[in-house]
Amino acid sequence: EIGKKRLASMPDRITNTINTVGHGVQRRPTVINFFLGELSSMSSWWSQWRTFVFQCEVEVFKGTSHKGPQRPQVIYELLDPILQSKYPAVSPEEEAISIPLQILCLAIFDAILVHMMLSVAPSTWQHIRESIAEAMLLDKERKTAHILMDTYCDADVIFLQEAPGAVNECELLTSLSQKYFKLSPAGIDGKRDQNSLVLCSRTTFVKESVFDITEEVLLTLGKLGNGKTKRSFVHGDLVACTLQDKEGVLFLLASFHGDTNGFSTKPIIEAIHKTAERSYPNHKLIVGLDANTYKVHSEQHQGVDDFQQFLTASQLTSCWGEVADGSSPTTCNARTYLQPQLNKAIGKKDRIAKADKNLKDWVVFHRGQLEAASTVKDNTGKRHFIDDMVFPTMQFPSDHAIVSTVLSWK
Repeated sequence: EIGKKRLASMPDRITNTINTVGHGVQRRPTVINFFLGELSSMSSWWSQWRTFVFQCEVEVFKGTSHKGPQRPQVIYELLDPILQSKYPAVSPEEEAISIPLQILCLAIFDAILVHMMLSVAPSTWQHIRESIAEAMLLDKERKTAHILMDTYCDADVIFLQEAPGAVNECELLTSLSQKYFKLSPAGIDGKRDQNSLVLCSRTTFVKESVFDITEEVLLTLGKLGNGKTKRSFVHGDLVACTLQDKEGVLFLLASFHGDTNGFSTKPIIEAIHKTAERSYPNHKLIVGLDANTYKVHSEQHQGVDDFQQFLTASQLTSCWGEVADGSSPTTCNARTYLQPQLNKAIGKKDRIAKADKNLKDWVVFHRGQLEAASTVKDNTGKRHFIDDMVFPTMQFPSDHAIVSTVLSWK
């Protein structure tokens, strides 16, 4: 229940690793990040944890849209209420006290993990954590940039989701900036490393032609009666822009990161599509998204087949063709118990059988404008997909496969 209510995972997302203005990265004293301090005893951890949460002041990178001075905030002030509209498992009473409840759950969660490590491997666990963090966390942006530049250097457009909040200081984007310019939402969220971006080839597109229509799409979303989706929408989840290429062809490009259960995906796609039909009918529409669609449709999860039917009824299609194969996943990840969404944790022996193996990643476009000539999924960084392999790996830094598609005009 704590996992479904996000009472530990939401504050972890905000406080785990904080991109600050002028003072680099600040990390919470916990087992599940690359905190550099000593956690050699419970008392040492607890002292550092209380100081970090209740006394440490930071100025968080707010994104390019923030204007004017920022006031320093104590870490606990960064937390937001957990809304029942987005997480139905949360009761109205829990929503009312969700900030102190998050702090309590986070403290309990971190304390349990430190106790576990000190009990199981008191002299070795910190060294093991450092080696894993070095390979999979600290070097993640460099490895991602290396894959994109070496394997996918021919791409005209790259859709990214869950990108760092401090996009202007991101090593990934710095590495790619000579070849690509970025489209980022005006309301980029500096507190969450979950921002959607689009990278556009400088040799293909005209940067000066870019016009951000993200807010126009959200206004359309509200007019369509999807108020619940709009209330659960988080700034940074969506970016939508118009632009033209150097031959004068007009495009509407959007990148979107869906909610955990996938139910915001159809309303957002509908709003993008309606906006395109009404205001930009001559633009070629392409949306890259982590739709969070699942093999089986239910009251808890947005299904692949149901989403495919929605696309067909809307005169849209995708890189997966007219019938997407829900048994061909773009994720295969099995979370350990060293993470805060305990409802998603899986034991080692079940890491394949119970893994999150779902077709979640799509490139969507108008069936009357474009067609997919070829589509490849990749969980190795080498245009190759290995079935039944849990990822990310030490070589492939993402928990979603890369989906590469070649589109041709109709």
